Amino acid sequence: QSLHTTVFGVDGYLYEIQLRTKEMDEIAEHGIASHWSYKEKGSLKSQSFMEHKLELFRNLVESKGNIEEIELDKQVESEFLSEMIYVYTPKGDVIELPQESTPIDFAYRIHSKVGDTMVGAIVNDAIVPLNHQLNDGDIVQIKVSSSSKPKKEWLNMAKTSQAKSKIKSYFSKQDRDDYITKGREILEKELRRMKLTYSENFNDENIKKILTELKLTDFDDVLFGVGSLRYTIKNLMSIINSDPNKSQNELIDKVMNNEVLRKDEYKNDIIVAGTDDIMVNLASCCCPVLGDKIKGYITKGKGIMVHREDCPNIKDIKERIIEVAWNKNSDKSYFSNILVATTSGSNPIIDIVTKATIRNVQVESFKTLKRNNNLNYLLVVKAKNNEDLNNFISDLINLKDVISAVREGEL
Repeated sequence: QSLHTTVFGVDGYLYEIQLRTKEMDEIAEHGIASHWSYKEKGSLKSQSFMEHKLELFRNLVESKGNIEEIELDKQVESEFLSEMIYVYTPKGDVIELPQESTPIDFAYRIHSKVGDTMVGAIVNDAIVPLNHQLNDGDIVQIKVSSSSKPKKEWLNMAKTSQAKSKIKSYFSKQDRDDYITKGREILEKELRRMKLTYSENFNDENIKKILTELKLTDFDDVLFGVGSLRYTIKNLMSIINSDPNKSQNELIDKVMNNEVLRKDEYKNDIIVAGTDDIMVNLASCCCPVLGDKIKGYITKGKGIMVHREDCPNIKDIKERIIEVAWNKNSDKSYFSNILVATTSGSNPIIDIVTKATIRNVQVESFKTLKRNNNLNYLLVVKAKNNEDLNNFISDLINLKDVISAVREGEL
């Protein structure tokens, strides 16, 4: 709460001048809250409202360690709530930084290029290390070199989120560029080994085909994937040479025309129109379990996706739906998600695990959620069939502190 200006004196020293009105001085010395309380004029209603807001904010900060759902970002907390210092460029420009800031923070506050090419710092005419803590009124000069680059250890020296973000951005871009270059080299080397030309196989049409299949927007993303070993030349050539319409029609013909196998010959846990050599996946949106009513959806390139019959994702789809059935000889366990709502202040985890054990249901993990003052749990469980699963859910509903328990997709 001051008007700041700096001037160089005739003696060569830099002087800071702060101008305040009486009102500004009250705020600067005692804080905005005490200024509102001190001020005799003005609306009491407005004053009361603002003090109430401050009280809520203080409570929020004080409770951050006790409430799991409230996660105040550490950088926001350190910069917004900490005291500020004012340091100066050699030309007298004022730079505002949080306390404990270093020359690295100062350099990146000036410009990212200054930070990226920094080699040293001079504070008050003395050379200092880059982890030196700046003080109010320091005059800071940054030494740069066009050949210099950021160091990863700067992340431990920087105080401000701005500096840390720019350092991370530099290394992220550097790593990405290296992977793209490596990916291009791998691609060209493999094509030469296969006696194929880059221009013929990676023309605009084929690149568009690859981007569509991999759901990417830029070919550099593909090269990055090759360089980081996510994709291989075999993956890309398979996409280039594939015919989606042909493979889909072959899948449909195979499903519709295959001879029916004897029941004991099935190897998969899902029976698809008499064949057991088609790729079948259970949909993660509704997590079907043995005993649920199910339908199959013929996907492009991913075989049959099996959904619960009441899954909203296939509710209005008529095409490419195919009848499927459970192989009741299967002895597998199936994943399912259960949302359990409990009363605030309760901790029914031991009871939940006990009921699961009794019902032959395995609790894989759980996540705590807080909604409408109630404590909710998202359980990931494995069960052999829907009978065991439904019995487990019924047991949960009967627990004293449980308000409701439902499978995900039934909300």
